[in-house]
Amino acid sequence: MLQVFSAGTPVSARDSGYDLQNGWDWYHVPGTTASHYPIEKRTRKAVLALRSQHGVAQRRTDRNYNSKTFVGGASLGEHGLFVQDLEALPFTAPTDLQGRKTYFFVGDRVLALGSAIRGGTSEDRTHTTIFQTRLDGPDTATWLDGRTLTGLDLAERKPAGTSAAMADSVGNSYFLASSTADLVLSRGLQRSMSEDYEPTEGAYAQAYLDHGTRPAGDSYEYVLIPADEGARKLQELAADPESYYRAIRADSIHLVHFPGQRVTGYAFYETVETPAGQLVRSASIPATVMVQEQDGSVLLAASVPDIGWQSDRRVLARGSGHAATLYARQKAKLHALELVLRGNWCPTDAPAGTETEAIGEDTKVTLLCTDGLSTRIALVSGDACR
Repeated sequence: MLQVFSAGTPVSARDSGYDLQNGWDWYHVPGTTASHYPIEKRTRKAVLALRSQHGVAQRRTDRNYNSKTFVGGASLGEHGLFVQDLEALPFTAPTDLQGRKTYFFVGDRVLALGSAIRGGTSEDRTHTTIFQTRLDGPDTATWLDGRTLTGLDLAERKPAGTSAAMADSVGNSYFLASSTADLVLSRGLQRSMSEDYEPTEGAYAQAYLDHGTRPAGDSYEYVLIPADEGARKLQELAADPESYYRAIRADSIHLVHFPGQRVTGYAFYETVETPAGQLVRSASIPATVMVQEQDGSVLLAASVPDIGWQSDRRVLARGSGHAATLYARQKAKLHALELVLRGNWCPTDAPAGTETEAIGEDTKVTLLCTDGLSTRIALVSGDACR
């Protein structure tokens, strides 16, 4: 999920658009890619009966675990990135929804990338929610491509492959650069339930990507700008997106260069080689890397966002506290991450255990990573450190 708290004095959830007790759609949480279920009262007994009917292994209704372990990120100064190899868990019926989602927090905005979005349940549509914000009333405006939208009976759909510039009702703006799914923007009175199943309602605006039922490999790319008064930054971004970022997005890697900050982020979902011209050629295991260029030198931060615990599918199916018996006594794995950098580089500031080795015109840097934390190193070009 990606919720922004940026409005109110002091800043509050309600002023930032989230009024969970009044009409909140629990299946449109901002930032999520998920099946969209109807909001209705479900007893634990009924949920378990449906799971048994459909052959679902999970028997806990409060918490279950999936089999993916690649989740976390890296940070470098004021910049960072977050990755998630998404694997959905069944609610009342089997699901094989999966996807790869990366958030790049660079400068004063967030770039959201998604790829390899596929699967799901046989009946429910998959949505990626961009925002859901409360409206004080029908005249509380949202914006789409320069148009002011008001009222509580509106739904607009933009076809896949088109860009869109949007602003929500609390001052955040969004630029959808590309998507293989249609964009839906709606305004209306929503009916929901509280945690105690009491009926609630409230006025909301929503924007989401409609991947449909069982997408076969969808992707998206959008930028969130928090607290963008008058949507001025949005207008600048929409006029020239490449001034902020240049993305190379594939199922195996999310790679983005941010020219203004001279920062490049790498999300290695797989151990693939990057295109020519990128500093980091490859990673020996799935990892996250951030690099900031300086004159003749670079700062590099990397992490292996995998604690490395040994798992057991039987415990995963039991869920909740059962996992504590498997994980609580395990130490986090110490990963030896090997990064191959294009060019000759040598360290000027490196943590203990770091090794560098020249391999022809490349440099192999071995970093020790554990607990999902970032390991940082400073390097200079080979000519400067001879």
